[in-house]
Amino acid sequence: TVGGVAFAPGDIIKFTPAGGWAMHFDASDVGLTKNVVAFEIEDNGDILLSLVAPQNVPGVGNVAPQDVLRFMPTSTGNNTAGSFALALDGSANLLTTSGEKIDALGRTPNGRLAISTLGAAAVKRPDNSVLKAQDEDALGFNLGNGQWSEFFNGTAIPGLAVEDVNALWIDPTTGDLYISIVGAFNLGGVVGNGRDIVKLSPSGAPGGYTPSLVWDGSTNGFPTNIDGLEMIP
Repeated sequence: TVGGVAFAPGDIIKFTPAGGWAMHFDASDVGLTKNVVAFEIEDNGDILLSLVAPQNVPGVGNVAPQDVLRFMPTSTGNNTAGSFALALDGSANLLTTSGEKIDALGRTPNGRLAISTLGAAAVKRPDNSVLKAQDEDALGFNLGNGQWSEFFNGTAIPGLAVEDVNALWIDPTTGDLYISIVGAFNLGGVVGNGRDIVKLSPSGAPGGYTPSLVWDGSTNGFPTNIDGLEMIP
């Protein structure tokens, strides 16, 4: 519970400075029992999301942690309603191992999905060469043509190579990345834990980004670790 709002691992809650905390996506209303470990809210209000474990999803069937669902809401909040469709079939697009379970989702400025995984991942570029990523990196995936590409090399940022990025939002205007990290971290002097949000600003710093702490979850009374996030411009 935070700010008077009780929530479960599958829910998405929203904070606004004027209104405080509120429910945005109530997973139990639409038949989800597994934790939502990654999500991205589209401009039209659709929610892309991945689950921590396999589940039979209403209208879709069995969904794996390597898959991405699309939820098309007719209402959100305390009375969430809508329908599901499969946006990305992981097994059909080279995401098959336990390390390739999705744990962070974003949308790049040019429309690709940005996907970070629980562990090491290996996919193929359009030229059939192997593209590898670690759990601090993010791969790009084009939903239109099914092509993979590199998006974010977190390994190169001081202190991030030993961490796991488990939430991601990309500012389409500035290119800033907003992330959360599993457990305690130290990114070149920027310290925090899994309840915090870090901004990575493109720069000439090592790794191409300068980190800064933009939201301290513990200071703001947030009671648990973050595993998905979206900044609303």
